[in-house]
Amino acid sequence: MSRLSLVVLVVLGLTDGIRAQEPGTLKWRYRTDGDIKGCSPAIGADGTVYVGSWDGYLYAINPDGTLEWRYRQGGDAFWKSPAVGLDGTIYFGNRDSCLYSLNPDGTLKWRHRAGAELFSSPAIGADGTIYVVAGDWDLYAINPDGTLKWRHRLGTPPGSSSPAIGVDGTVYVGSSHDYLYAINPDGTLKWEYLADNRVFSSPAIGADGAVYFGSWDANLYALNPDGTLRWRYLTDLLRIESSPAIGPDGTVYVGAIGFMEGAFYAINPDGGLKWRYRTSGAVWDGPAVAEDGTVYIAPANGYLYAFNPNGTVRWRYRTDPYRMYTSPAIGADGTVYAASEEGHLYAIYGDSRLAESPWPKFRHDSYNTGRVGAVGMAESPGRAELSSALTAFPDPFTARTTIRFSLPVATPALLRVYDATGKLVRTLRAGRQEPGAHTPVWDGTDDNGVKLSRGVYLCRLEAGTVTATLKLVKVD
Repeated sequence: MSRLSLVVLVVLGLTDGIRAQEPGTLKWRYRTDGDIKGCSPAIGADGTVYVGSWDGYLYAINPDGTLEWRYRQGGDAFWKSPAVGLDGTIYFGNRDSCLYSLNPDGTLKWRHRAGAELFSSPAIGADGTIYVVAGDWDLYAINPDGTLKWRHRLGTPPGSSSPAIGVDGTVYVGSSHDYLYAINPDGTLKWEYLADNRVFSSPAIGADGAVYFGSWDANLYALNPDGTLRWRYLTDLLRIESSPAIGPDGTVYVGAIGFMEGAFYAINPDGGLKWRYRTSGAVWDGPAVAEDGTVYIAPANGYLYAFNPNGTVRWRYRTDPYRMYTSPAIGADGTVYAASEEGHLYAIYGDSRLAESPWPKFRHDSYNTGRVGAVGMAESPGRAELSSALTAFPDPFTARTTIRFSLPVATPALLRVYDATGKLVRTLRAGRQEPGAHTPVWDGTDDNGVKLSRGVYLCRLEAGTVTATLKLVKVD
């Protein structure tokens, strides 16, 4: 072979490698032993992707597409999404009436049996409380150790709506008898809103506390934090089950279902139509918004779509003839993960990480916490900046330690300390914080003034839409 031929082959090989990493091309796919419907992927801090299959297993897939482990739960199929906690614990519920808690290595931590099969994906509060809805009409609040905190009887049967948690801890969830409920953190009813039909859509929460959800009456609703109607937009199809997502500019994205068709809508913050896109398949699940404004959606027509912010199609990836009934997830490197009904988890090349917006995807973040303020992105730029600024001295400490952080702008913030089990023990800052340096002191006691034992603690800062965590060691 001549030197020229060798050079040509090398150049062609490099070109193929570059082409293979273009956005919208396949990175890898992993085949489970059952269908994947209704279970949208969650992504851990180390890039592990968690997804459940109708073969009864929860799969943990490494970022390179290889199997890390799988866990067999007691039900016959996964039909709701998992969530990942601050310490890497994985939570999920199923038709066997149990909420499961797994360690990061895939072993069982605990399980809590509810009074009926679980109808929702779990949501994780800032204090580690896990919220889930069961078929006995109850919203359950479970402590991080698996014990019951409280249960609230919803006035109507649940649907497929999963709880969403506001910045003040209010839990929002829909029902099959037309209501959206707002429940206080102590389990009492805050308010309820009656829509014109079923609320199967999981709510999204805006920067100002507005609550967005869809209904079987084909409306996208926007409620004020006090439960009064701000506006509603009537789509031109039959109903909405998709959960909304919110872009960095406040645009609300949602899908709708018609007869053998669907549509994807972009709604301005004032409730007016920005654009819409017709699809040949129903849009059952919610979109995901990337940092560069790209919006990903997976209608039931065998394609994963990437839209530009103006509503034009940037690219689409074909999984046909197999359709998708899950919401996409976006990894820290921009990889887009989506699952199809024949049991494949797809990893598609993308070039922008998850947007730092009030609610950029189904269940809010890559961890699927369903909570305002949680990020769930190991390499988020805002998180990296906060992490480098969040320090403590001395550490290890005996009597007290000074925690230091800096904020570029005034923003609502929480600074909390958790023990090694994930239990909240001390709140050091809460509310709007001014820009500049902050130096709160922790004296090693809990919120009741009780001196805590020696050990490892986690200090967590939530500022705006980003978070940072610092390990603290208390010694005698």
